[in-house]
Amino acid sequence: MNDKQMLLMSSGMKLFADKGYHNTSVQEIAAAAGMSKGSFYLYFQSKEDFLTKVIQYYYKEIINRLEAIKNHNDFDARASFAAQISVLANYVYTYKDFIRMHIRENIPAGQYTDQLVNQMKVHNFHWLKDNLLAIYGPSVNDCLIDTIIQSDGLMNGYFKWMVTDGLQIDTEQTGNYIVERIDNLIQGMLADSSPPLITAENLPDIYTDHFADVNGESLMDLIEQAKAAVYETDLSADRQAELLEAADMIAVSAKEEQPSTMVIKGMLAYFQAEPALKPFAVKIADRLQIKLIQ
Repeated sequence: MNDKQMLLMSSGMKLFADKGYHNTSVQEIAAAAGMSKGSFYLYFQSKEDFLTKVIQYYYKEIINRLEAIKNHNDFDARASFAAQISVLANYVYTYKDFIRMHIRENIPAGQYTDQLVNQMKVHNFHWLKDNLLAIYGPSVNDCLIDTIIQSDGLMNGYFKWMVTDGLQIDTEQTGNYIVERIDNLIQGMLADSSPPLITAENLPDIYTDHFADVNGESLMDLIEQAKAAVYETDLSADRQAELLEAADMIAVSAKEEQPSTMVIKGMLAYFQAEPALKPFAVKIADRLQIKLIQ
């Protein structure tokens, strides 16, 4: 992402927050950034593509921040989770006007945006699962799905009030407070002999496949990691869309009673062609015990 793209994105985000998506033109975005309309189209195919790229950029930025905290040696699992939640709260507060615009307006979502949203949903599920297991271990296995759902609702409840009602919260304290409330939830569920309300069997495939292997990387974990890596590349939007579709086709084929080895090999060839993504093709092929096309 070069300086001109960043300038266009920051200018566009401010205009979207102030005027709304539909009332903001490409010409206005370019003018606010001190560029021509033609310069805008050097970097973005359309206003929809621009919005998708903005969401993608900040999504990647958030993931990188969360990963940096997880890899911080000075944090134990509980402190790490609290710090990550505080980072999320700070992002929500910083970009609340932009998020409010999304809630207020009916913005058409293309296929690429839909894929990005699904990726974000699955990543959020996996992020919560990993953090909860890191803190509480196997003691929460029976109520893990309920804990994930309740933790998600607890965070989003506060975030929603910050966005829609302008509620001011000390974002630095938010993480510790929410982790303490999750403690209360889990203690209550463990002390209660009632069966869980939701189990992995109740969830849509997009989540259950990702949840399949609690103690290691499942096939769907690898596929989701590959898709996340696609977003990290500087490839064109069309090429990224091809790779994401290939990953989805691998996932669909792998679920069949008799998966088509040739289809999977063909889809993995897309990843083999990109040096940064080839390691994922190797891992997926190894997990499926198939040989890659040479």
